[in-house]
Amino acid sequence: MRPSRGGAGMTDGEIDALRNGEPAGLDDARERLVLATTTALASQNDLSDDEYNAARDGLGESGLFELTTLVGYYATLAVQLRVFRVGTPAP
Repeated sequence: MRPSRGGAGMTDGEIDALRNGEPAGLDDARERLVLATTTALASQNDLSDDEYNAARDGLGESGLFELTTLVGYYATLAVQLRVFRVGTPAP
């Protein structure tokens, strides 16, 4: 029996692993590539030549463009949330 997937399309175990900074154990090679590329962008604000080539080859140039746009959007949103001191909603 396959583990149930939540709204994000990931199992609870995969989400917990990501939350805890552990390897997510993703079975899909494309998902692993997206995670590796996103992690590099978030931590380095850039990709090495090897990371770029792997992402371009695996996602296509338009797929890589979309991913970098998405990561950049969330980075901008995170800055805005910090600057304007937006807290978490009350339960």
